[in-house]
Amino acid sequence: VSTQSTGEQPLQQTQNEKKRKFSSSSLKPENQEITNNNSTPLTPPLDLSKIGPEEGEGASSISPVHVYRNAPFVTQEMIKFLEGPYLEFNKNVFDKIMNDPIFRQPIIELDLPRDKLRELCYLQLRRLIEWNFISGKELASKPLLYSQYINCIQHVDASLAAFYSLHTGLFTLFIEKMGSERHLPFVEKARKLEILGCLALTELSHGTNVKGIMTTATFDFATQGFILHTADYLATKWWIGVAGKVANYAVVIANLILNGKNYGVHPFLVPLRDLISHQPLSGVTVGDLGEK
Repeated sequence: VSTQSTGEQPLQQTQNEKKRKFSSSSLKPENQEITNNNSTPLTPPLDLSKIGPEEGEGASSISPVHVYRNAPFVTQEMIKFLEGPYLEFNKNVFDKIMNDPIFRQPIIELDLPRDKLRELCYLQLRRLIEWNFISGKELASKPLLYSQYINCIQHVDASLAAFYSLHTGLFTLFIEKMGSERHLPFVEKARKLEILGCLALTELSHGTNVKGIMTTATFDFATQGFILHTADYLATKWWIGVAGKVANYAVVIANLILNGKNYGVHPFLVPLRDLISHQPLSGVTVGDLGEK
């Protein structure tokens, strides 16, 4: 994202190898040993007679590695220990996702053009927002629950998890915690997906080295606004998730310039695209960096 535009308002701080898809054809026959060059067995031959339900689960899944999963403890108890108070929450999330056709297949497994994949990812994001498993207030008050929810989404699709966390956390929550009363309408719009946002922090020559950021935000007394400017290509905001094609707003981290004096880095809420046409606004240049 390269900016040369007037930002809406500054946010003043108010409180401190290929895709793998395993099938039976990719596995060794169950009665065949896997050997090295010296013909020494690396694994013992599988005895199908030993394959049966695991203790405490009643499972009957048969796979070449099932026999090695026998544990000297009840696995359901381990699940309860690991997931603790989130066991029921996780179950509800996965039940909802797995029974919705829009999540039928992970995005990474679909043979679709990139724009279509983005469209599907957005529709999935909207569905998550509609379900409202975590309210806007809980994003801040229950960070462990929020993290757990992101983890659940990650199991479904990594792209969707990144999309969700970027919009709800690095954009919406950022505005809520770093903004003032006048920014609350943007928070509500973001929660309803009336606007879609991102965090423009990293630059081509300065990653998370915030002190070295080159983008400036100069206060213009004539317009009573801020002019955000990237002096050269090294100051271009780089690797800004969802900014290239999707986001219409950004929280831009830039150096505040007032009367020629640099007051250090501050966050600014900046519109990127027209909300009707979705075209970049005058002075804003955006582009797609391609697949990671």
